Amino acid sequence: MNIFFILLVIVHMLIWIFVLLAFFDKRTAKINLYYIIPLIFILHTFLPFHIIEVSKEMIYPEDTKQKVNYIEEYLIIPPLFFWLKDNVFGKSFCNPLSPQGMLIFGAITSAYKIKNSK
Repeated sequence: MNIFFILLVIVHMLIWIFVLLAFFDKRTAKINLYYIIPLIFILHTFLPFHIIEVSKEMIYPEDTKQKVNYIEEYLIIPPLFFWLKDNVFGKSFCNPLSPQGMLIFGAITSAYKIKNSK
């Protein structure tokens, strides 16, 4: 498997992990709320494509989904996340594990951390 492809998958996941867990520290919560979340929102709003997804598809155009699933499911992300995403929240119209749900969660928890920190 291409090392650049693996790095793209890992970087993509690390960005989302940062968005979800930045509220543990006031400094990272500020970075998340003031820079990362707005940047993600702006990129997703104004670009007609997803930079990381298109890059992954350029490396493996025929089976990108299977390669990403292999890396995520078997090497990094716990199976509980996928079970929750598919079985618990999969039918919901406002899935908290969707990209939009994770952005909202990250924004709310980061704002709460900044507001309630001394």
